Amino acid sequence: MLESKVMPNNIDLEKQILAACFMGDTSAFEILKPEHFYHTNNQSLFESMQSLAKRLEPVEVSLVLGELKSHGKPLLQQWVYDILEYSHSLDTTVSSKKLVGYYQLRETIKICYAATKRALNVGPDDFGDVSGYIKNEMERIDAGSGSEWCYLDDIITNCMDKAEELAKRGGITGVPSGFRDLDWYTCGFQPGDLVILAARPGMGKTAFAINSIKNGAKSGFRSGFLSLEMVAQQVGNRFLSITSNINALKFRSGRFIPDDWAKMVAAAEELSTHGVWIDDNPRASYHDIHSKCKTLLKRHKANSLWIDYLGFIDGDKDQNKVAEIQSITRAL
Repeated sequence: MLESKVMPNNIDLEKQILAACFMGDTSAFEILKPEHFYHTNNQSLFESMQSLAKRLEPVEVSLVLGELKSHGKPLLQQWVYDILEYSHSLDTTVSSKKLVGYYQLRETIKICYAATKRALNVGPDDFGDVSGYIKNEMERIDAGSGSEWCYLDDIITNCMDKAEELAKRGGITGVPSGFRDLDWYTCGFQPGDLVILAARPGMGKTAFAINSIKNGAKSGFRSGFLSLEMVAQQVGNRFLSITSNINALKFRSGRFIPDDWAKMVAAAEELSTHGVWIDDNPRASYHDIHSKCKTLLKRHKANSLWIDYLGFIDGDKDQNKVAEIQSITRAL
């Protein structure tokens, strides 16, 4: 089992990289983080080196030991002297990326072990939670986590380019809702935003969503509609009813009048040109939604996702309802 095996590592490689840092090679600081090192002594040393480098101080033995002492960590003098015996003959950039690979292997093993424990304690209906956990964690270790230092000049240049691009869009910089006053304040629904429509039942939240999707589609934006309450047929009827201005009750009773058919055909032709995709699976956790979003983006290049509605998303049932909703919105 997992406990009986030594996790993937290369202590000699770690020491060679640290030796290169002592020799003035700073390339490792652009690639590595302390957690990428397997040995805790090497983690502490690299963290101290990185702190000095960020303050533009030289990475010297006396300063590194002083940094360790100031943070209440062992001085590791003998460990440092052993590291200094290593020759600086390796390509630090290549070796640093290799060290990241060892870290990713260790994290993968932990993820598989944790996923196995989860799978042993849930039922078949919770498969999405387990698979979603694996996907999210694998993406985390593949992409890395945490923020990096960015040079202000680069940020300002990007801001200027973005401002010039936005000026050409007439004030609507995101996905338009088609509601003038709302778009004035929001400038359209922006990438990365989580927008929650809150109102009492029967106040028109779904109608607003459908109209916003239609109006966005007219401007060339694509959307996904995840319905946890209605089946796809019902969602389609709502789209037809709103677009054709035919009473929604008629799509349930079938009591259409002759004039309705021409309106319905025109509405169907209009809707057929819209880039809208509907998923009516009634069960979805935020892990499922994350997976569905990736598919929607990859296959259909969608710009927004609408969920009807928040209260039907599967969360942690061990929490009270308020805490469950909070955890779901954070995940979204």
